[in-house]
Amino acid sequence: MKKEVIPIMFCFDTNYVIPASTAFYSLMEHANKKYYYKFYILHSDITKKQQEKLKLTLIDFKDNVDLTFINMNDRFNDIWNKLKSKVHFSKEVLYKLLVSSLFPNYDKLIVSDVDVLFLDDISKSYFSINSKDKYYLSGVRQIGFLKNFNSVYANNFTADEISLLNGFCGGYIVFNLRYMREKNIEEKFIQYLSTNYDKIIYAEQDVLNICCDGKVKYLSLNYCTCTYMWDFYKTDHDFSTDSVYSKNELKSAMKNPIQLHYASTEKPWKYVDTIKSEEWFKYIVKTPFLREYLEYLPSNIVIKKNELPKKKNTLKNIFLYIKRNPLFLFKKDFYKKVISKLVNK
Repeated sequence: MKKEVIPIMFCFDTNYVIPASTAFYSLMEHANKKYYYKFYILHSDITKKQQEKLKLTLIDFKDNVDLTFINMNDRFNDIWNKLKSKVHFSKEVLYKLLVSSLFPNYDKLIVSDVDVLFLDDISKSYFSINSKDKYYLSGVRQIGFLKNFNSVYANNFTADEISLLNGFCGGYIVFNLRYMREKNIEEKFIQYLSTNYDKIIYAEQDVLNICCDGKVKYLSLNYCTCTYMWDFYKTDHDFSTDSVYSKNELKSAMKNPIQLHYASTEKPWKYVDTIKSEEWFKYIVKTPFLREYLEYLPSNIVIKKNELPKKKNTLKNIFLYIKRNPLFLFKKDFYKKVISKLVNK
């Protein structure tokens, strides 16, 4: 019996190949085997060698998944170069705006970022929206705490626009491609991007929120549980005063995330002691990228300033840091490079 296909699109550049491998592996480890998953990777610079290694990542799940790489040939490069705010992502995120025309054979499609882990099955989200529904997409409503940071939009957006920009997260979306094509919404996306590139901050997320107003169905917070939530919600008061989610909804997402999103600038493959980094390390060791990651680590690791050793006890503090992060024991060159870096500082 032929399995129903669930198509999933990812868009990233060569710098995110290693985290993509952990995202892919974790997704398939928890995937409902009733379905067949077709991964589409939109990119402009992922090498053939990297592509083959990403395919090898999923060899254990070969009966339920395949990968297709689509070279976008630097589409949107001109607009990307004009953007004033690029935060920590690359131009590939803008490819989310093209899904309805890129995938004419599908009525629905999941789109996910790759700075994530999947800790439970995502298939139910795909069926959360019917292609005959009058919604452009299903997304995860942003937490109320983020409204405290609305000042970043204050100079260029109206109060009404800002309320829309606090809509849903860009890290996990189920698109209703049929309805999007019916309403030709992609043209509106491109037009808004082309005329507002000088003021948008979160690239495709801002465009989608403004253009899809009133046509969004909401998924539970578990489908995009961002790691900064562990910073924001620590006390009963924190949980009880959120303007969007109830205390139970917030705690449920943090206890049982389906997608764990490393949404801040501190990614676990660089900031090895960032929030929930231990979950990420559980998956990198399962991929064929482990050795490559260990070779990458010594010259790319970021140690926060407040964790840098004091001059008087430099060597002692370095080893205390390593003791707290035993992964470094795999690579002796790390010690040489970090010690050299710290002495220079």
